[in-house]
Amino acid sequence: MWPTAPDKLGSMTWLVLIVRLRGAAPRYRRRVYAALADGGGVAVSGGVWAIPDTVMHRPAVDAAVRHALAGGGDIVVMATTTDNGASHEVFEVKLSERLTAEAEAITGRCTGLAAAAAAGCGRGGLSTDLHALQRDVRRLARLDVIGLEVVASAEAAVARAGNLPAACECRV
Repeated sequence: MWPTAPDKLGSMTWLVLIVRLRGAAPRYRRRVYAALADGGGVAVSGGVWAIPDTVMHRPAVDAAVRHALAGGGDIVVMATTTDNGASHEVFEVKLSERLTAEAEAITGRCTGLAAAAAAGCGRGGLSTDLHALQRDVRRLARLDVIGLEVVASAEAAVARAGNLPAACECRV
C-alpha cells in the first residue's frame, strides 16, 4: 500500500492528503488534524496536507485515515514523484517554518528554565519541566527530515538545560 521513500533527502517522496470531512462531527475533524500535525504533516491549504513518506510518519497517516472514516469522511492519499521539485520545495518550506517555530519555543523554554535555576526557584521542581523539554525535543528531532540547524540548536539547548541544578524547589 505504501510507496517506498528513497533514503536520500533530495529524492524524498511526500504524501499529499486530501481530507474530505463534510458533515463529520468536530471531534473527528480535530482528531484527523491532530494526528497529521503531531505526526509531522503540514497544512498546504484548506483540507490539503503534505507529510514526508517515511516509516515514522506513516502511523500518523494511518491514524488520520481511521479517524476520517470513523467520522464518515475519507482521505485521498497521493505520493509525489521526485520530478516534482517545485511542490517538494513548498512542502519543505512549510515544514521548515513549523519546525523552526517549535524549536524556537523549546529554546525559549530552556532559557526560562535556566533563569529559574539561577534564581534558585522552579515551579514545583525543574525536573518535570526538563523531562517535558526532553520529550518535546526528541519528537521535534524525529520530525526533522530536512536537517534544520535550529532543531540541532534546540537539542543542544535542552542538553545544556539537563546540566542545571536539579534540586531546585520553590521556597515560600
